[in-house]
Amino acid sequence: MKIVTVILVILVVLFLGFWGFGVLQPREYVHTGSKDMPLSVIQTWFKLTDINSYAEWHPDIEKVVWENDLYGLGAEYTDHFKSGDRIRLRNTEYLPFKRFVSTIADEELPFSASWTFELEKIESGTRLTITEHSEITSPFIRALYAMMKPDTNSVDKFLTYFR
Repeated sequence: MKIVTVILVILVVLFLGFWGFGVLQPREYVHTGSKDMPLSVIQTWFKLTDINSYAEWHPDIEKVVWENDLYGLGAEYTDHFKSGDRIRLRNTEYLPFKRFVSTIADEELPFSASWTFELEKIESGTRLTITEHSEITSPFIRALYAMMKPDTNSVDKFLTYFR
């Protein structure tokens, strides 16, 4: 009986320690990155908003499936990743040739995120700036994210592959 009590106490301490570690991690993250494109704003916009072509140039994406008949504001689509993960997105802001925002549409996930894509005309073409705003509500998921955080964030990855 004493062994069971000791094991239970150890498990509770580990559980509380992991939860406490998660509470100390940031709830919100913001990542921003830019890339100068040798294309016009119009060319960059059409390439950027051609969601169907993402699987052709982004090595992590297997396919993209449209979830409704909208294009632009309110459009919903699901990115299917080669890892087996899926994420449903919705365009929550759409200003042609300037800016659009894709937001995670699944509200039951333990995190939320949005990606703002902005285009700026520059002398050599177009500057694409992407800002990711993410929030992780669960202390347990925050602890896992802190321990397993990838070397690069989604903004850096996207900008690396987008040409």
